[in-house]
Amino acid sequence: MPTRRRRPRTYGGAGGHVIVTAVGTRALLAVVTDEGVDGLAFDREIPTVVADLKKILDNDTA
Repeated sequence: MPTRRRRPRTYGGAGGHVIVTAVGTRALLAVVTDEGVDGLAFDREIPTVVADLKKILDNDTA
């Protein structure tokens, strides 16, 4: 079954953000940032980071 690409969820608070996204079906990636995060750069780079982490998890047989 094809995997649906999920958009990261952003939660704002006093002085920063927490951005959470799924890494396949086995993990979540949480990124804690300050208010200076470049949202466009994050959106551009995060799919590659998630794909790389998913490959690592897929190869984990333990």
